[in-house]
Amino acid sequence: MIKEFNSLIQEIDCINWEKQTPSNINKTVAEAVNLLKKTKIVFITHSIRHSWWKKFCKNIEEQSIAGVVIVDHYPKDWPCPKECVIVEIQSVINKMLNQIFNCSSLPTIQTHRKIDLLPYSFFLPVRSPDLGRSLIQRHLSILGIDNKAFMSTPDIMPDTLILDVSNPWQVNIELSRAQVGKTFDLEECTDEKKFNLSGSNVATMIEALQQCRFAIAMDNNSDWMDASAFMTEKMMWAFWAGIPMIWLCNLKKRSLLESWGLRDSSDGFDRLIYPSENPIAGWIAEIATLERLVTSSVSQRWQDAQGERVYKNYQIIHTLRDRLHEQQWQEWQRIKDLI
Repeated sequence: MIKEFNSLIQEIDCINWEKQTPSNINKTVAEAVNLLKKTKIVFITHSIRHSWWKKFCKNIEEQSIAGVVIVDHYPKDWPCPKECVIVEIQSVINKMLNQIFNCSSLPTIQTHRKIDLLPYSFFLPVRSPDLGRSLIQRHLSILGIDNKAFMSTPDIMPDTLILDVSNPWQVNIELSRAQVGKTFDLEECTDEKKFNLSGSNVATMIEALQQCRFAIAMDNNSDWMDASAFMTEKMMWAFWAGIPMIWLCNLKKRSLLESWGLRDSSDGFDRLIYPSENPIAGWIAEIATLERLVTSSVSQRWQDAQGERVYKNYQIIHTLRDRLHEQQWQEWQRIKDLI
């Protein structure tokens, strides 16, 4: 991000809608509208749901407010207030790429991986208190799919996951038990080998990933299928490590990643791309299928078939920071005379 734009982002107030619940979103949207009215600029960070965005735009137009709205992603088919300029950035990915390139050493990818030497089936970090992620992780455990997986998990309090007794995926005695969280990120690295991002560091994450046959990136709550394509570091780690990746995310996130040239390894697993009416059930069923595939006699062939794609993704990550910076420079040109 260019210096002037970066300074602007640091100085203005930001509002995180992703942390809100339906019961208080009206108040949060009103705060964003009032801030835009007062300062002529507002930064709405992280994921934005379509219904909440429409409410925000309606309130702006009703009050005839003009200004600059900065968001971490803006789907072009969403409404735009008539008197406002929408600026799109990717704050977390930009920060991650800057820190990776600024660290002293970049990871070396594994180009010829032998599955017999890999102790784990898949890698799945679920260290978020997000109930959607925790619910999927718990079902993987109940079904025994995670037996050979390398996972980090959150602490789960008793009855936390019982959200809707009418949902058969949630009516299970196992869901009501507590869980003590675990993490793979315990190693202390020297300052020369690490940078901190959400408590993780390059050396530890790459080492963990490269012990697994593939990674699962779960980057949004399973019921947020109507959200924007705000991206986090979870969607990028496996590309740096040089291992196959499966995305569990909404269609807008997938579309944006593919527009950058990145590809995951979910070919043939349709419900990973187009979840059924019950996304949790659909995703878990597909993970189970993939788990059987990579632990069967065709595992090495599947792994070898991912080699070219894995290397291309690695190359794209090396150019992505400059491409994002160019986009942000263009955005700055649009707004620098308006603020």
